[in-house]
Amino acid sequence: MRRKYAIAVVGRNDANGMAHAYRLGQLLGDKDWVVIIGGRNDSVMAQVNEGVKKSARKLALTHGILPSINSQMTNANDSPRCRVDRDAVHVQGRLSCERNLWKLKAILLAVLFGACLQSAARADQPAFKFVDPTVHLATGANAGTGELRLRAEVPASNDKKAEEPTLADFELPKPLAASVIFGKPVEITAQDDKNRTWRIDVRVDGLTAANTLQRRYATVSWAGKSWIVEYFLSNQPAAEIKFDTNGIPSDWNISDSSCISFRVLASPPGLTGVGFATNLVEDTTKTIFPSEKLHLWDERGYRSRSLQQTNATEESASQSQIDEAATNGEPLYLCSDQGLDQYGHFAGTLILFAAQKPEGKSQSVSIYSSRWKWVGYLLIIIGSVAAYIVKVYLPATIARSRELEPALFLRRQLADIASVVSGLSPQTKAALQETPDKIESIQKDLSTSSLDSNHFLHRVPPIPFNENVDTNGYMALLRSGGTQVAALSVVVRDGLVRADQRRRTTTQKDQQLVDQACKDIDDALASAPLPSIEQLQKQTRDRIKKLDDDIARANQNQFAVTALASQEDSGSMSWERIEFSIDRWSGTIWVIWTVLVAAVGIVYLVWNNLSFGRPQDFLYCLLWGFGITAAGQQITAGLITTGLGVTLPKTS
Repeated sequence: MRRKYAIAVVGRNDANGMAHAYRLGQLLGDKDWVVIIGGRNDSVMAQVNEGVKKSARKLALTHGILPSINSQMTNANDSPRCRVDRDAVHVQGRLSCERNLWKLKAILLAVLFGACLQSAARADQPAFKFVDPTVHLATGANAGTGELRLRAEVPASNDKKAEEPTLADFELPKPLAASVIFGKPVEITAQDDKNRTWRIDVRVDGLTAANTLQRRYATVSWAGKSWIVEYFLSNQPAAEIKFDTNGIPSDWNISDSSCISFRVLASPPGLTGVGFATNLVEDTTKTIFPSEKLHLWDERGYRSRSLQQTNATEESASQSQIDEAATNGEPLYLCSDQGLDQYGHFAGTLILFAAQKPEGKSQSVSIYSSRWKWVGYLLIIIGSVAAYIVKVYLPATIARSRELEPALFLRRQLADIASVVSGLSPQTKAALQETPDKIESIQKDLSTSSLDSNHFLHRVPPIPFNENVDTNGYMALLRSGGTQVAALSVVVRDGLVRADQRRRTTTQKDQQLVDQACKDIDDALASAPLPSIEQLQKQTRDRIKKLDDDIARANQNQFAVTALASQEDSGSMSWERIEFSIDRWSGTIWVIWTVLVAAVGIVYLVWNNLSFGRPQDFLYCLLWGFGITAAGQQITAGLITTGLGVTLPKTS
């Protein structure tokens, strides 16, 4: 509570004093002081009183001491009557001037004494303050009953909680001031309030002037100490209080800023009991935001809290500090607990109120609170990588594998043929020239590096946007390679293998016949273009028959040749094994894709749906499952041989 000053104005009625008296009164009227004056109509003191009454703020209280209401003045320049427009008037006989001066000194001493007591009260906490410092009587009434609510500014210790304060009015001179009697305090402290509050009934008599607001002082005694607390008596009609706020944001992200700053805009004389209430509900979980997690601070308390890193859960600023800051238009800070465990989007209203405006001022506010953002970042990265693997890398790998199927098939057939050739006798291999060259040439053309260099295959990982793949060139290569592999199979298995078998059953002089037969069979691959498979088979069988005839004539006897069935390589990779490998990868993708789609559907459609169970909810779930098939069509590919229209013969 601020110190109250009292100033007494006296002076002669000279021209210089009259010129400055009115301006002095205006300056004094803008101060919350007590102005003690005399007051003839044309006196310096009357001009001071006029200036006070017509000042901009009209805060000062004028106290006039007059010799009489109707008495004639001895000075010829005096007005015949006195003006009675002071806030409080003390009338005495003219012969009591000396005594009036002593009373004036007593009043000044009393005011100064009250100011000293107030200063001591500030230094000696706990202090007290009235929630609403005005005792309201009926409009124009000079007597009546009202009430005050007294609040302790700091929490009381446990050993003093049972004590009740006592109040006594600081009496002012009669009949200038009304008489006041305080009733016994009745405690009305809320259950969760640490600061005690009492209700006191007040009996007022002798408030003579209508439309009066009289400043008074009460002595509050408690726990062996006393404090002076200011209050008012009023029989004025209730005035409309202007109450507004400025600076409260509509969106408040508590995770980024634990405090918001705003100001209260209110009309005089002042505000008490400034507080707030919230009605905030989380959008999804419908959880109510706990208002006890928010606290009000004034500028000084906020800076101290920031410097000391004080947790807001300890205590808010005192009510008197908040009221003073709100009254003076200073910044207020609404802060959340640093250990807030509420997360989500809370939308609703924030209400600022005061004792003079209990309905308060409401404003729509959205509070955002989040946690574990790093987990979200990590999940986004993991999800992105998983989506890339499932939707890009694995489908591209399967597509490339299917494109490689015919090439792998031909390369496997070539490997089988090369294995058969390597098992021939050294004499037979020495007679061959076209067969080894043809095997090497086809293997080179069907190698993965050659296929990639000629842009016959899609790459893994795929090239973004448009990848230029020569599908027609690859189709031509597969057709040509298939024909050459089939021709090699006929030459090696139907010709060279049988001829080499003859070598093992003939005499040394017949070896030249076998060498010539092997050379003739091998030279068939040099024909351009190659004969058809049927023609090549007929030529090979005819040449083996001729070899048998030549050997028989050379040995002068019939040589029965038992046709040997061509060996089947049990180690060759069949088409079915390739298909199984591809199907295994396809199944893996389907499993991963199904789990992901189901998980997303459960979270999005069921888990977060607080009203699940409506018919459309089940329909949405069904349609969500059908989305798996539609998405799977994008990663399903047919065999490359089917797409290219290439048919590969089996050579074994």
